[in-house]
Amino acid sequence: MGDLGQIVPIRFDIRNEDLIRTAVRHSDVVYNLIGRDFNTKNFTFEQTHVDAAATIARICREEGVARLVHVSAMNADVNSKSDFLRTKALGEEAVKKEFPNVTIVRPGTMYGYEDRFWNRLGWFVKWLPGGIPIMNNGKTLIRPTYVGDVAYVLAKLENDERAVGKTIELYGPKEYHYGKIVEFFLDVCRREQVALPLPKVVGKAIASAMNVAMALPIISPDEVERLYVDDKPTPGALTFDDFNVKPFTVEEQIIRFAGLYRPHEYQRAPYDATVRKYTTEDAKL
Repeated sequence: MGDLGQIVPIRFDIRNEDLIRTAVRHSDVVYNLIGRDFNTKNFTFEQTHVDAAATIARICREEGVARLVHVSAMNADVNSKSDFLRTKALGEEAVKKEFPNVTIVRPGTMYGYEDRFWNRLGWFVKWLPGGIPIMNNGKTLIRPTYVGDVAYVLAKLENDERAVGKTIELYGPKEYHYGKIVEFFLDVCRREQVALPLPKVVGKAIASAMNVAMALPIISPDEVERLYVDDKPTPGALTFDDFNVKPFTVEEQIIRFAGLYRPHEYQRAPYDATVRKYTTEDAKL
């Protein structure tokens, strides 16, 4: 990433403009990856995705930063029923007003170590022996994307003039129904649980209770709402193809994450046959 002395961590608070100014001063490129999956007692979605994003963009402009990369989210929409997606869209608008040449990056559903995708399923496997709850009968269409692929494109944006003032959407190469992804995960884990469809009202009630009981909730009511939103690519947006990046498929990566939740007797069990069940187009039916 950098030679000795080239990476200097700087502590800042998004509510303190002086600290933000110190953090971005003398920078050629600034990446804003700040976001929250759920409201906390300290920050709401609006404060994090709109107010803070606009403040950072304004200070970058005032400090003469040449390039700003703002990471938003796929399916961001000012009319969304999800507060997360609605505020992400409002944040994009606010940032563009302050820094017109900003590059907007919208990743799809990302997965990787310490994610809130595979690890959430793994938590359900570990603590809910009856099965994994799913919303919308598992019919929601998603395009999971590996976080390493997204990071690789973000690194390329430092010197890529094509991305200035553009919107980039980074989503996985294959589309799946969420229910099939859950079944795939359970098969690779060698677990006997099943996917359990829940009504939205029940899912939100459970998530609300978990939010109260847990310091870091496994799922929030807004995340339940997002499980009813299909991943829909935006026509005209730049994608992995525009940066000559071939993203990993779920089939190529799933054992790295699902394997962590296998019973110990199956840790070294082969999984090729399981993967082959899901590599056809039938995987999304």
